[in-house]
Amino acid sequence: MDLKLKMKNLKMKKKQSKFHEVFSPTILETQVPDRFVDIINRVGDNVLSNSMSIAKWDWSHKLVGKVSSEVQIPISDKDEKDFLFKIMREKCLEYLNYIISKNRAYLWYKMAGRNTKPTVDNIHLVHSWIVSQYAGEYNPYHHHGGDISAVVYLKIPDGMEEELKKEYEYQYPDFVKITQQDGRPLIFNNYEDCSDYIDRNFEKLQKFARLVEPEANDAYMMTCVEKRYHK
Repeated sequence: MDLKLKMKNLKMKKKQSKFHEVFSPTILETQVPDRFVDIINRVGDNVLSNSMSIAKWDWSHKLVGKVSSEVQIPISDKDEKDFLFKIMREKCLEYLNYIISKNRAYLWYKMAGRNTKPTVDNIHLVHSWIVSQYAGEYNPYHHHGGDISAVVYLKIPDGMEEELKKEYEYQYPDFVKITQQDGRPLIFNNYEDCSDYIDRNFEKLQKFARLVEPEANDAYMMTCVEKRYHK
């Protein structure tokens, strides 16, 4: 098997959705089409090209990121907007159907009842935005509103590993740090019960820490509903 074929097989494997249940909440690891990323990058680059458009579409007052810009995504073309919404709703539907199959869709049951099935028509998208982030900038630990939260990676800079190491060192002094065998740190909230959990589940947490090694088009989706309602 030549190198090109190997790379093609790796990309095909990565495009297949995976669910990670290392600890609550469940995380969906998936990818979005190139067209999805191309549309948002084109619109986002246009908004971020000058200070006037950044001010017009600024969304930073709603967010906590310590970053250069956080802006809304003004999609004017109806076909493109429909395409983006379709992809996002399909990913939400994939996530919800999986959680339902595990009998853990607690908030969905509460809102819609156990006899109502989720569809692309009854999934409501609330907000989406672009985080334009450069070296030395970061998002502190925070919670999102809504029932499902997701991130799509649009561009990945060179040297990201080094930037992450600096972030771990300087931006999270109050977090527990655990160094893996490969030298990369794990980070957890410094709660007393967290220490006990780490001791009991160290191997699982190591596996989880290796989960996010993103490339452009990668998407991750999760919810706090399982944690909130699980007994």
